[in-house]
This record gives sequence, C-alpha cells and structure tokens, in this order.
Amino acid sequence: MTTTALAVLVAAWTLTTGASYSLVSHLGMRPVTSVATNRPEVGLLVDAPAQAVPSLASALAHQGIHASFAIAQAPARTELAAIGTGNQAIPRLGGGGLWRWLETGDQLHRLNLPLGYSGRHHFVYASSGPSIGQWLMAHSAGGRLVGGAVRLRRPGDRLGPLRAGEVVEIDTSSPRAVVAIASRLRWRLHAQGLHGVCVGRLMRDAGQPV
Repeated sequence: MTTTALAVLVAAWTLTTGASYSLVSHLGMRPVTSVATNRPEVGLLVDAPAQAVPSLASALAHQGIHASFAIAQAPARTELAAIGTGNQAIPRLGGGGLWRWLETGDQLHRLNLPLGYSGRHHFVYASSGPSIGQWLMAHSAGGRLVGGAVRLRRPGDRLGPLRAGEVVEIDTSSPRAVVAIASRLRWRLHAQGLHGVCVGRLMRDAGQPV
C-alpha cells in the first residue's frame, strides 16, 4: 500500500467513523447534554418516527411535558402542524460510513427546510451515529449537536435524581414505550419541582444561541 493510499484511508476513517469521533469529542465536539440554568427545567429529547410525533406530542402534553422530537424523515405539513405549541421537531442525522457523511448537507436541507430552519444561523440537531466529518459539516451550517445526559431506552430503566438544565433522551422505536417512560419521568419531575420542556426552550432560557 502506498503512502498516499494509506493517508487517504486514515483520513476517511478519521472523518467518518464513530470511533474516531469518540477519541476527539472532548475537543469541543461533544453534544450539548446540559446547560447552566437557574430555571427548574429539564430538556426532553425523543427519538421518534415523524408519523408518530403528533400522537406522542399529544400524549406527553396531557402529562404536562413538552419535548424536542428528533426525526430522520421530513414530516408532512399536517404532521408538523399537529406537533403543538411548546414542542419542537429537530433533524436527526444518520450515521455510518463515508456516504452518510457526504450526505450530511443533503440530509440537513431535506429536514431543515420543512422544519422551518432555512435561513437561520443556529439550529439544534441529533445524530444516531456522529462522526467528525458529520459534526464539521453540520457545525459549519449552524447546527449544534444535542444528546441526553440521561438516556432511557425501556420503561424499566433506572431513573435517578435529575438536575435542572440536563437533557433527558428517550431512545426507543416504540411509541408505546415512549409514553410509558414519559409517565415515569413525569413523577420524577414533579417530585423534584422540575418541568419538562423542549431542548430549544431549555437552551434559549439559558441564553444559549439556537
């Protein structure tokens, strides 16, 4: 293998793999998982299919909780309109390899335009597999990567004390599980005098640019 070919392989690995991202994420590339705030707020991030968001938003609103819904497909106008006041839909980028990284710009365009983020300098997004290349491209477009300081995948997952300013992520493909986890979360928030809000509001209330 020539030196040039080796350099290309190393560069591709560096820019496209989650492993390399993990090695350097502490150098300013970490997702926003918490913010400093004097408000009794916790940000809720829900990974969900676009078609399930309206019903999930309604179910969570009945529990007094609002959320950011990270979606990987552009929602229909009716789905977006049904999300409701106080909630937020944000892009969720896919991970995995060179082509996914190169498609970052296209993914953001397809998702940001219907979500109303076109022309804005800052927006928040989630990723199912961040890489250095993906982070650099999204960051240059004004994106801020967010993720959960607390991540819940099943209704039975342990839920300890929460801190104001944290992001709690519900990461499951089952809408029924989302509602069950949110029900447990509601009791924890109530016991600690906290409110569940979308990540955008959490960051705005803390003076963060979004």
